[in-house]
Amino acid sequence: MPRTIEASLLVKLYPLALLRLMSTPSVTVVFHYYNFGLFSISSG
Repeated sequence: MPRTIEASLLVKLYPLALLRLMSTPSVTVVFHYYNFGLFSISSG
């Protein structure tokens, strides 16, 4: 039973953590570079 509670808590907290990370400029820059890297790898 504690497992499911833990999972639901994670599901609730994950979007908040993601938003928190997205609001941090340095992390967004890294994230964009990461996406760009993935895109360039997948395309060529």
